[in-house]
Amino acid sequence: MIRGLVRACGTRGVNRPGLVRFCSHPDFAEKSKVPNDEEMLAEMKEDIKSNPVVLFMKGDPGQPRCGFSAKVASILQPYNVKYICYDVLADQRIRDGVKRISNWPTIPQLFVDGEFVGGCDIVTELHRTGELKELIGKYAKDK
Repeated sequence: MIRGLVRACGTRGVNRPGLVRFCSHPDFAEKSKVPNDEEMLAEMKEDIKSNPVVLFMKGDPGQPRCGFSAKVASILQPYNVKYICYDVLADQRIRDGVKRISNWPTIPQLFVDGEFVGGCDIVTELHRTGELKELIGKYAKDK
């Protein structure tokens, strides 16, 4: 996963700040590799494929930075599902990349089982009709 830009959310939040290492010589210092656009896009696609529920949102579930993102995060909360989320405000490449992956122009975006489900309006409607429970209920923590 793209270090620092992805969080595990839902029933079990993960937030590990990077380790700071001090070396006696710059040649021994840990090298930081910033992924290029295509590498980041590939990592995002891999996360979508390998994680049952992935949410791309503005901010994170604990501190959403947009009302639509807050609504989707609050809809997911009672399902007790562990999911990972990307903060699209952390890096413009994430924001642009998810729009390329889904061919959908707005944020938030929810993916389940590697498939794009929709944005706030669609997730809200799926929740209202009970279809969201069918999609993500199998990933509830108590199962």
